[in-house]
Amino acid sequence: FYSNLLITSNLYFIALANFVKMDMLFSSFILISFIFFHKYYAENSYKYLYLAFFLAGIALMVKGLLGLIFPLISFITFIIIKKRFNLILTIHFFLALLISLLPTIIWIYLLIQYNGFDYVYNSIFYQQTIRRAVDAFHSKKPFYFYLIILPLIWMPISLILFLRLKNIKNDILDFTRTNDKYLYTFIVFIVSFIILSLISSKFPNYLLPIFPSFAMFLYFLLKRMNNKIIWYLISLTYFIISIALYILPYIEKISPFLKDVRNYQIIPLVSLIISITLTSYPYKNDIKKSIKIYCIMILLFANSLNLIIVPQISHNFSPKILGEALKGYAEIGFTPISFNTYHGTFSFYAKRTVLEVRDFEELTNISKNKKVVIAISEKNWNKWKDKPSNLIIKKKVWLNNKFYLLIMTAD
Repeated sequence: FYSNLLITSNLYFIALANFVKMDMLFSSFILISFIFFHKYYAENSYKYLYLAFFLAGIALMVKGLLGLIFPLISFITFIIIKKRFNLILTIHFFLALLISLLPTIIWIYLLIQYNGFDYVYNSIFYQQTIRRAVDAFHSKKPFYFYLIILPLIWMPISLILFLRLKNIKNDILDFTRTNDKYLYTFIVFIVSFIILSLISSKFPNYLLPIFPSFAMFLYFLLKRMNNKIIWYLISLTYFIISIALYILPYIEKISPFLKDVRNYQIIPLVSLIISITLTSYPYKNDIKKSIKIYCIMILLFANSLNLIIVPQISHNFSPKILGEALKGYAEIGFTPISFNTYHGTFSFYAKRTVLEVRDFEELTNISKNKKVVIAISEKNWNKWKDKPSNLIIKKKVWLNNKFYLLIMTAD
């Protein structure tokens, strides 16, 4: 229960919950699959095995191979450690695995019949699976990326990790020795974390399936430490946040849209209230009571963001403006192009496949020979040395923490 409270008070998770993200649905099926695999281990009932594979198969259909790989490899690793080989060396295990693959196999077969093998291989297998795993065409990050980003997106409660750094080895050992559920939880976390780190393409939201495992470990550490230091540090963090939030609207380069947000000054005030509350409230080393208060405070902060800021700036996080502009110009004969940004970002609103270009030389050649309309970041526009002189800027939009430009061939 208290691990779940930590998740609901995670600002990154709350932020994702504001948007329709396939990752949330994907992670849900993976998590339920994790649960049923453990139920199969605990009760040795084949119905849980089939349920686990069925849900992993749905996750596979929703967003790809990781939906099956996470639960499957985690469970096999757990079984090897527990030496319960009979649970995987059974015909039911392989039959359930086949059932989990069947919907995707049928879908791929129909897709090949409709679009041809070359399209399916190049678009789905190569671009979206093999290349993302081995040599990503966007969001390519180093192996250690998640080691840095996971504590950051769990701030400030993840400060407990740094407070326990000297004892972290013993903490991990004691956590895994608590019972089989804790050991399984830890294996799920480690196996999934390693797989994610080995994949070339990395996004913070890919970590969602291991949020519950990480939250359980954080709660374990909070119970073990059980003092006010962590709450004082969190209080200090929110005091710093309140100051930063107060001055942000005056730094237009970092946050160009905040200066026009109505009632914005309520946000730093709420952050300051959280800081004061967490300094004074956690009495008598009652960790459960402290977590409840912490969760209430963070939800108050998150909802003040949701009610005041999000409705006024949400359009800045949507590719709708650029996508619809690409659509409009494409309908009158322009070639829509997305430069160095995944074409799917704009294709939905453009109602067509947007040409994805990642090389300046190719972009120059196309722009010289065709009427083009291009979605390109301002940074890349400034880097483009040989751009044709007949290109003009039609729009400037703040999207994904940077300025994007809509460029088109002048009439």
